[in-house]
Amino acid sequence: MAQAILLRGGTGGVTSDDVTAGKAQVLQGYKTVTSDSDDEVIEGEIISRGTFVIASEVVNAPFEGTVHTRFEEGYYIKYGQYKPTVKIPYAVLANVIGVDPTKMLQSLTLAGKQGQIKSIDTGANNYRFNKSIGYGIDNWSDVNNPVFYVDFPHGNAFYNRADGHPHVCIDADKLGNVTADKVLAGNTFTSKNGVSMSGTMANRGNGMDTVEFINAHWENKFVARMEQGYYSQNGQWKPYVSIPYAVLANASGVDPAKMLKSLTISGRQGQIEERGSYMDAVGVWYHGASGNLVGQIPPGYYSADNGNNRTNVNIKKQDIVNVLGLNPDLWLNTFQTMGIQGKIPRWVSASHVISAVNNEGFVWDDDTGANRGRGIVSKIAKGQYIENADWVFLSSPNLYPQNVVKDININGVTGTRDFADKVNDYTVAANLEISMSNREQVISLDNAYSGSQTVFFAVYLVGDDVYDGFVRRDMGNGRYLIGRIPVSKNDSNLIGTYVRNVPIQIEIIRDGAGNISLVHHGPNQILGVTNIMVTIYAHSSVSFSF
Repeated sequence: MAQAILLRGGTGGVTSDDVTAGKAQVLQGYKTVTSDSDDEVIEGEIISRGTFVIASEVVNAPFEGTVHTRFEEGYYIKYGQYKPTVKIPYAVLANVIGVDPTKMLQSLTLAGKQGQIKSIDTGANNYRFNKSIGYGIDNWSDVNNPVFYVDFPHGNAFYNRADGHPHVCIDADKLGNVTADKVLAGNTFTSKNGVSMSGTMANRGNGMDTVEFINAHWENKFVARMEQGYYSQNGQWKPYVSIPYAVLANASGVDPAKMLKSLTISGRQGQIEERGSYMDAVGVWYHGASGNLVGQIPPGYYSADNGNNRTNVNIKKQDIVNVLGLNPDLWLNTFQTMGIQGKIPRWVSASHVISAVNNEGFVWDDDTGANRGRGIVSKIAKGQYIENADWVFLSSPNLYPQNVVKDININGVTGTRDFADKVNDYTVAANLEISMSNREQVISLDNAYSGSQTVFFAVYLVGDDVYDGFVRRDMGNGRYLIGRIPVSKNDSNLIGTYVRNVPIQIEIIRDGAGNISLVHHGPNQILGVTNIMVTIYAHSSVSFSF
């Protein structure tokens, strides 16, 4: 603000010559004498701009490291605590200093302009925030130096991490799941299981011997197992596994004993001889159990090339004759086989009964050892074949029932003539005790000669002589004959004697079936114990019962 100076002395006031301030140095709205007012009081020309104005021009002075802010000429006044202020619009300042949002982080705002560059913390989300799905091998930009590239998933951005090592990542399984055993030894690989790891897969070359060969009959296949590993093609030759002949033969059941000699499988030649379609049998014999004529031929294979799709086995005539015992002496003279004529003449009968030669025959006891006993033999034509006859007739004019012992059958004739035959003594009871304790009791003995009507018994005392005055017959060995009696069926007979002055009767009984029993009778006296013997000495077809 300009100042006016008043001089003392009463000389009339201040003139323009007394001041130095011109009207251009005096604020508008205020008047004073200025150096250019010709001693007149005039209003100043300085415009009052207030406290806050908009800059009229802003210029960047990079050579000074400053920004020049120009504003209109005038007076700027302090307003309270606020000093005069020149306002620079954001747009102007941003333009002057070169604010470029495309080159600023989104977290930065300059002169009202927010940065557009995204800020990516790659450590977020457990270090997986910056996980990419775009990756691959760049083998086009430099074919001699391929590189593995990974696209940043957030595009252009500011990437940071708290430790100063921002990163980009991909899911490891995107690199594959291969393991060392799936990669050839001598080669490296990268997968989710590691980076630049060495393979362990054995390289087996073009092939090797099988380690196991089995017959998988349930699948109708053979299975050849080999060592695990990689098998490579060798030129035109594909990988192989070799199976030794012996292994293949054993697994497939190659049996030379069941193969023709002309066949060789897995190095094993067949052992079966090939015999052709014609063979002479040897060792011909007859197998009686099966009824077969057996001709032996050597083992081998016989083909069917004889013209009838068959194999011929030749059996020599003499072998057949020998084995079958073909003897023309045993054949009828009306029969021949294989050119051999039979020699036996025929003895032909007009009926089924042929007469003995010259009606000759006789009774004959078999002395051949066949134990056939006695029989009648008839003479036949020796060496001849009896034809049309079942029987040989021999005259027997006396063979009638009345001439044959009763119930005896001779050649179909049953005799009717009664008989009485003596036999060697047959013992019915050897030492039969009798006493008062079994008096009048029936004692069962035997049923000998039950088919005969009458049996003749002899009764003996054993060890005791008969009573004095009776006739006795000493049979030796302490046996004394009391007497002999016949006994028919359904009848009995008695014989009496004294024993130690005691009279006794011995009764022998036979029932209708011929069963024999004995009862002794006597007075009630003390008899003591006496032994008797009973035998049979004859039998008869005649009944003598009364």
